[in-house]
Amino acid sequence: MNSLIKSGLFYSAFIISMAFSSMAQDDEESKKQIRPVAISVKVTQLDLMELNLLSAFPGNVIGFSINTNYFRLEPLIGFASQKSEVDGESMEARASRIGLGAYGITRKNRLNYLYGLKVESINGTNEYRYAGEYEKYDTKIYSWGPDFGAEYMLSDRFSIAGMAGIFHLKVTDGSTYSEDEESTGWRSETSIAVRFYF
Repeated sequence: MNSLIKSGLFYSAFIISMAFSSMAQDDEESKKQIRPVAISVKVTQLDLMELNLLSAFPGNVIGFSINTNYFRLEPLIGFASQKSEVDGESMEARASRIGLGAYGITRKNRLNYLYGLKVESINGTNEYRYAGEYEKYDTKIYSWGPDFGAEYMLSDRFSIAGMAGIFHLKVTDGSTYSEDEESTGWRSETSIAVRFYF
């Protein structure tokens, strides 16, 4: 029984000392300068509207962050393509996605709180060939709006982040045999990212 109590006291003391050590490290972490350059891999939710418009949708993007302790500028880029052929009929789809996010940063221990604005442009093309016919559909999607979230620094070179935003959309859709049609709307977006700092 005494050995059990001693073991319990030992482990309790160990956990408490580790907690205080972690708190001290967290305080030191918030005082550290964020490394100035980072590369991120970001996975965004798939939007049903965009999937209906684009056979190939770039849901994953690569970001290049330029950082200070209080501000982040993050260009984003992504690509997607798809090609299929069945019984002499073929379909080819391509899409590109570019964006730019500008964020303020508030730091608290290992957490970076991000709040700012993101703009994006998605350009997609679907081409169909069948029975000697050719048809092409072009889609352009522009979006802009507030984007916010938090980033947890696992180390000074590696982090994981979650973001959420509400974006206004302008969609231009046209084909070989029809004039361009424009529509507008709103959508929410969530994403997760891993970021590597240099």
